[in-house]
This record gives sequence, structure tokens and C-alpha cells, in this order.
Amino acid sequence: LGPDPGIKPPDGLDVVVEHVGPGAQHGFKRGGIPLEVGDQHLDPDLGQAVETVEVRARVSGFIDSVHYKEGQIVKQGDLLFIIDPRPYRIAVEQAKADVERAKAKLEIAALDVQRATPLVRSQTLTEREFDTRRANERDAAAQVASLEAASRQAELNLAWTEVRAPIAGRISSRRVDPGNLIAGGQSGATLLTVIVSIDPIHFVFDGSERRQREAAAKNQQAAGI
Repeated sequence: LGPDPGIKPPDGLDVVVEHVGPGAQHGFKRGGIPLEVGDQHLDPDLGQAVETVEVRARVSGFIDSVHYKEGQIVKQGDLLFIIDPRPYRIAVEQAKADVERAKAKLEIAALDVQRATPLVRSQTLTEREFDTRRANERDAAAQVASLEAASRQAELNLAWTEVRAPIAGRISSRRVDPGNLIAGGQSGATLLTVIVSIDPIHFVFDGSERRQREAAAKNQQAAGI
């Protein structure tokens, strides 16, 4: 399937006509004014948004503030809602403290291995005891890596307390008011609002093969083909 070369739009319009057979539907991109193809008149009110996105939070919490008005045109990345960030700031601080504590333990474990190395050579320290110290060092290093990952996740959760527009378009009314507790996450998250794209817009209408041939013949005649 592809664009039908026999049907051409008026000048200044961004239109795509797809030929898919008798009685099929055709999609159009609207250039901002009513459109006629052959004897088909496209009502601007029948335009269909290319994208419709339900806005949901990735973290749970109380809605602190709303930063848009119903029906407003928003850009991708615009701030829409703020979820109370205080618990998430505390989580970030706690995660950073855990990392520092783990790093201190890793430093002690590394020093133990460093000090034990000459003792093993002089047989003052057994191989088993030396292996135990090296295992403690590796375990401390793994603990640091794990807590650093947890710290990055805590920072990400804090960033997600700012709910931003995933696409550009017109935004609907808010489904929750400030002060309400919402659920976040990948499943069961509270619906906050909906955004529909407005550029481009697709038109859909029913058309017969006869009308397609007539419109193609008119366009070819106008083009002198």
C-alpha cells in the first residue's frame, strides 16, 4: 500500500492519500483548512489525532502542584505536575550516605589485603587467611557497586516527581487535583491527563473506487496529462 499518485491535493496542503481498494478509508494530513478531493469534502471537525498519550506518573505520592491550563497547547518536555519531592530527596541523601559507608569499608578491606601480602610471603599469614581478606575486599567492592546503582535509582525517582509532557499537543483537563495521592509505576498508575497531537492531523473518510478514478482523471486533466 502506498500514496495514490493519481490524486493530488490543492496547493499549500500537506495531504497523503492512501489507495487501499473499494470502500476503503483514506488518511489525510490537514494543512489547516477544509479539504476537497474529487467530490469528497473533509470536515475539519472529523480530523483524527496522530498521537494520543495518557499521562501517568512513574512514582507515587501526593500531587503538589499543577502547571498547565485545560485545553492549553504544550510542548514536549513542558512541566505538567509536581509530586511532593521531599520523601524522594530524603531517599537520595540516604542512598548517598550508604555509598560513602560502603566505600569506607572497601578502603579498609583493600588495606587489609595490602598489609597481608608481605605476611604471606614470609609465611606469617596462612594462604587461607589471605584468601579470606581478598574475598572480603571483593565483597566490599560489589557492595559499593550495588549501592551506587541504588543511589542512581533514587536520583531518577526524584527527577520523576516532575511529570512532563511526553509529546507536543493539546492537553485535556486534569483528572486529579493538588493534594490527592496518586499511584505511579509501570502498572496501575493513576491517569493524570491526556495529550493529543495537533500537527499533523489525519482525516478519514469512506470512498468508492469510482470516485477515486474520477478524482484521478480530473487531476490528470488539470495537469495536462
